[in-house]
Amino acid sequence: MGNRLQTRKTMATRRTTTTQRRRSQQTRNDRTERRRSASTSRERDARRSGDGRRRTQRDEARSSRGTRPQRNSRGQRGASPQRDSQGQAKQASARVGGIDGFRAIAIISVLLYHLDVVWLPSGHLGVIMFLVLTGYLVTSSLLRRMQQGGAAAIPNFWIDRFLRIWPPMAVSIAGTILVCVAANHVLLTKARPDVLPGLAFFENISYILRNVSYFEQIGGPSPLTHLWYLGIDAQFCLVFPVLMLICGAILPSRATTRRLCLVLAVASAMAMGFLYNPDSGITRVYYGPDTRAFAPLIGAWLAYVMPLGKRAARDIIYLVEDGRLAS
Repeated sequence: MGNRLQTRKTMATRRTTTTQRRRSQQTRNDRTERRRSASTSRERDARRSGDGRRRTQRDEARSSRGTRPQRNSRGQRGASPQRDSQGQAKQASARVGGIDGFRAIAIISVLLYHLDVVWLPSGHLGVIMFLVLTGYLVTSSLLRRMQQGGAAAIPNFWIDRFLRIWPPMAVSIAGTILVCVAANHVLLTKARPDVLPGLAFFENISYILRNVSYFEQIGGPSPLTHLWYLGIDAQFCLVFPVLMLICGAILPSRATTRRLCLVLAVASAMAMGFLYNPDSGITRVYYGPDTRAFAPLIGAWLAYVMPLGKRAARDIIYLVEDGRLAS
C-alpha cells in the first residue's frame, strides 16, 4: 500500500515537472516569436521609411527639373507641357540646314547680279526667296508665341524683331556714312536723303514718294539703297501679326487662315501685274509693300502647312494622308 502511494506521488511529481517544463519552453518560444516579430516590424518600418525618403528625393529632383511627366492615353509617360514647349522653342531656334542653303542660294544670286554676270541677267529671284523666308520664319515664330501667350505675344514679337534688326542696321548706316565722308562725297550726297527713312524702316515708301527708280539712277545708286528690303520686312512684321490675330478671332480654323494667306498672295501678285507699266516706270511696283506682299504671304502659307519642329513633320504626314496639303 505504501509503495503504491509512493509511486503515485512520484508520477504526479513527474507530471508536474513535465508540465512546468512545457510551459517554460512555450514561454521561451513565445518570447522568441515576439522578438522576431518586433525585429521584422522594425526592419519593415525602416525599409518603408527608406523608400519614402528615396521617393521624396526623386520627387524633389523631378520638381527641380520641371513638371512631373504625365501619362498619355496609352498609359505611356510623355514629356510635360513645360518640357514640350521648351523643346519646341529649342527646335525652332536651332539651325535648319535646308533654310541655310536657301539663304545661300539667294545671297549668291543677288551678288552675281550686282557683279554684272552675263549668264545671270536677273538676280531678283534672290530677293523674292528672302521675302519668302521672312514670311515663313516670322509666321512660324508667331504661331509658336501666340500658342503660348495669345495676343500678348505680339508686342513682345515686335520688340524682339526691332532689337534684332535695328541696332546692326544703325551701325551699318553709321559706318557707311563715315566711309563716304572720308572717301567719297558724291556717294555721301546720294546717301544723305536715305538715312532717316532707312532708320525708320520707311525706305521703300520714301523711294515711291520721291519717284526714285531702282534701275535708272544717274551716277550710280545710293550706298543705302538696299535698305528698301528691310522696309518691306518691317512693314510685313508690323501688319501681319495683327492680321493673324483678327483671323484667329473671326475665322473658324487655321486651315481657313492658311487658305486666306494663299488668296492674298495671289491678289498681291495680280496687283503687281495690273500696276506694271514700263512706260511710266516700275518704281511703284518694285518698292510697293502691297505688290511685294505675295512673297512673304507664300512663306506664311508654308508656315501654316509645314511649321518648324518635329511635330511639324508629323502634321505634314497627316496632311498628305488626308489629301489636304494642296490647300
